[in-house]
Parts: sequence; C-alpha cells; structure tokens
Amino acid sequence: MSSLTDAPGRDERVVCVLRAIDEGQRAATIAAWAGALADGLGVPLDLVGVAEALAPVGITPVPGVPLASVPEVAALQEPPVDLTAVAERAGVRPASRRELPGPVAGVLEELAAEPLTALIVVGDDGDGALWSAISGAPIRRALRELPAPLVLVPHGVRRPQATRWRVAAGIMNPEQCRPVLSIASALAQRLDGELILLADGASQATATEQASDLLPSDARPRTELLPEDPAAVLGDVLAHGDADLLVLAPPERGLLASAILGSVFHAVAAGGHGPIVVAPGAAPPS
Repeated sequence: MSSLTDAPGRDERVVCVLRAIDEGQRAATIAAWAGALADGLGVPLDLVGVAEALAPVGITPVPGVPLASVPEVAALQEPPVDLTAVAERAGVRPASRRELPGPVAGVLEELAAEPLTALIVVGDDGDGALWSAISGAPIRRALRELPAPLVLVPHGVRRPQATRWRVAAGIMNPEQCRPVLSIASALAQRLDGELILLADGASQATATEQASDLLPSDARPRTELLPEDPAAVLGDVLAHGDADLLVLAPPERGLLASAILGSVFHAVAAGGHGPIVVAPGAAPPS
C-alpha cells in the first residue's frame, strides 16, 4: 500500500471494488464515493469488478445410469460487473477498469498489498456482528487482516455531498490512537478538510497529544469526549451529517466473538449511516 501521510505519488490510486451483488444504484453510489475520494486526494481511480464462483450444483445419481456418463457441470461464475455502465451512472472517469476472479477476500488482500493502493472502497456486506457471522460477510471477515485503509460504504447511503470534507476519528483505546489518527489526520489534510477527534476518557489525552504531532501547528481539531457506550454517539456523527467519514480501528474480535461479547465497530456499521474507514494496523493480535 502507499502512504496517505505522504504527498500524492505519481501512480498512487484509489481502488473501488465492485461485486455482482452491487447492482444498479448501489454500485453507482459506491463508485461515486470512490471517485470523490480520488478527486479529493488528487489521484486516479481504478474500478475493479470481482466475479465469484457460485456454489456447485449437486447431481443426484440416477439408478441404472453410470456416473461416468453424467456430463460434468462446469464451474459457474457470477456475471461480470458492467464497469463501464457503473462509471457512467456514477459520473466518474476511472483511469482503469479490470475484472478479477474471486473470492472477494483474496482480491482485497491482493489489492491492499499493491504498493500504489492508497484506499480501497467497497460496499459493506455485513450488518450487526451476529447476522454478519451467520451470512458469512467475507468483507467484514477480512477487516482485521488488510494492510491498506478500507472504506466501507453501507447500503442506502447517499452519494457524497461534501464541499469540505469532515473526517472523524473514533478512538476507544489508547493503543488505537496512532494508527487511527495517522489515517484520519492524513485524510483530513489531503482532502483539505476538518478533523473531528472523538475519544473516550482513557484515550483523550493521548489522542490530543498525538493529533498535535500529526497535524500542522495551526490546526485546531474539534474534540469530543465519548461516553462509556460510544456506539450511538459515533453513529450519530454520521447520521446527523457532522462527519462525512468515520475512521475506526477494526473490530477487536472475530465475528462470532463480537456477536457474543459485543462490538462497537459492528454496532456502528450496522446503523449504515455513512462510510467507515477501517484503519490498518489498529487491530490487536488474534
């Protein structure tokens, strides 16, 4: 991955990943967010379509018919994403379009490891932790492993409206300060926007100190103290339009453990109020 904290590299880019399930307006909205971020960062946009293999069709043996005579069923793939149509509907001009075979988690890992990737923008495939665990939600499962920032665009979110970007950093653990603030402050600066610092009592002093190290000396980020149960406040920041992007650490636990023990990340994401930027390097070891 490239470093958002540096000036835009010549070949640095925002990558928008679209799946066959991202149809019509949803795909256009995801691409519109990716295009707006690419324009704001001053880098090209890549559109990537992912076609995943469909579950194999089982063939029940027929009495008296040798299995050798049953024709093999070729592996089935999802239909390819019409990237040209998506770009036109979203009003974006990608520098490149490409199709990659799934699974999507493997594609995300591959793209995140590419040295020119600044951000990956993708539609969120989960809901709360429990439903995400039941449904599989491969993108949610990959959050803790990716080395590049991932922007999750939820279902039903409106297209970007920002004239001046507002980037909120949600911090609930002092150990999250550096990785979350590194991404949030870099986005705020490179998008020529505003940083909003949302930290709990245990993290606020560290977050304020590190923000002053990462931001220009004349920057004055807005700071708010998070309550003991921060999920509602973090969701409201997006729901009420106080921030365009919310930067969070990945979930501390896997999906099943999050469903049992609770997860601020999944609770905020389930609200679907706006894009969440997942900061790499902020998840504790499994």
